[in-house]
Amino acid sequence: MIVTKSWLNEWIDLRAISTDELAKTFNAIGLEVDRVHEYRIPKKIIFGKVLECEKHPDADKLNVCQVDIGSSIRQIVCGASNVRAGLTVVVAVIGAQMPSGLTIKPVQLRGVDSDGMICSAEEIGLPDLGDGILEIDESIGLFELGQEVNENSIFNDDLIEIELTANRGDCLSIRGVARDLSAAFDRPINDYIETDNDEKRGIGRVFSLIHEKNLDVNLQYKALDLKELEIPLSIKLRLAQIEENRECDIEALLLYVTQSTGVILRAYKHDFFCAENKKMANVALTEDENGFACISGTSTASIVGIIQNDESKTAGTEGTILLEASYIPPEIISKKMSESKMASGPMFYKTSRGSEPELTMGISYCVDLIESHSRSSTFSGKTELTNPFKEKIVIVTKQEIDNIIGAVIDKIVITKILKNLGFNISKSSADNFVISVPQFRHDILNKQDIVEEIVRMVGIDNIPSKPFLLKEDNRLE
Repeated sequence: MIVTKSWLNEWIDLRAISTDELAKTFNAIGLEVDRVHEYRIPKKIIFGKVLECEKHPDADKLNVCQVDIGSSIRQIVCGASNVRAGLTVVVAVIGAQMPSGLTIKPVQLRGVDSDGMICSAEEIGLPDLGDGILEIDESIGLFELGQEVNENSIFNDDLIEIELTANRGDCLSIRGVARDLSAAFDRPINDYIETDNDEKRGIGRVFSLIHEKNLDVNLQYKALDLKELEIPLSIKLRLAQIEENRECDIEALLLYVTQSTGVILRAYKHDFFCAENKKMANVALTEDENGFACISGTSTASIVGIIQNDESKTAGTEGTILLEASYIPPEIISKKMSESKMASGPMFYKTSRGSEPELTMGISYCVDLIESHSRSSTFSGKTELTNPFKEKIVIVTKQEIDNIIGAVIDKIVITKILKNLGFNISKSSADNFVISVPQFRHDILNKQDIVEEIVRMVGIDNIPSKPFLLKEDNRLE
């Protein structure tokens, strides 16, 4: 699992915590750190704006640009295909030492003076985005022309890769990792607040869902008229940092939201589920011959949590789409997959380890991102199918916790740890912890598991060691 510090900061305030302390904390709470990578942009690389862009008089693939760098206007010759007037860019000015070892100097390119370089992501030490020069947008936050790029947290970031054990599917998202840090640092995690939707058209006008029986799945759907979607730079950069990409923008956005929230998301072409010349998408949830839950229209669109038919995917940035959020208990889907050995898609790993069951949060986050970066409109309401969650209750006394640990842990400390990890302890009494285990912690089964959570947050090094005493009854008669 790869996280970055700026991405984590969207879910929990870590600004006062150094990356070194963060890495040590990860190791202490059982999220082993594999590597730490610093993104540090060199000095004299600044924000600028292309005021004019004209073809080079003696080179077809070069452009002569007038670039505002805050303190002055510089003429820069640029060969990138995406350079144009009005674009906000990253400029390496004279004297900048590039990560490649190149020093920026005044040069002449085919007889035209050039004072600086308009840069791509790779040229300033970031992952290759494959889009030519960087196109700066408002997603990186506030900045001024002439300001050093290394002052911006999106670019001046730290990446941490952590190794997760098989039972910690709840940490296969930025929000999930932030939840563990919430307990470790006793800081609140940021809740996502759904944006109100004033669209008058209801989802029932374009979508219907039927199902034949209980298939142990939770589903939620939203419908959108997608129009002119553009993925912002901050999302492109973060997907490149976690070494993931998708061919189309909507798939890239879904991947980003799943990585951020942990909710498994899919997008379908609305027309895939419509009969000829009809506007209603009739979606059926059925069971296939192997016992898997399937989403079908005129043919099978997907096997929930496992794989999606390419023909049902949304490829462009226009048209009506159906967004699906899904959750299946990992123990159910893993068992069935071990028996069938069928092919799986890229999201099966997260589903089988335990994805986030809070579907409304994930799909709302996705819809808000789409609306913020496009001219799309969303149909009001949602369609959902909910399989009741059987609550797991673990009861353990304060004395039992202390006896298992071998040390006295303050009750207030225990209470804070459990609450920050998402456990509900509202029914507890003075002597007993009555603990309701959240659905995303499928690995917690008994009081020993609860004690293990407390120990890893307190820190094994903070529990005083005691000599092992073996005491045996006198058996002489």
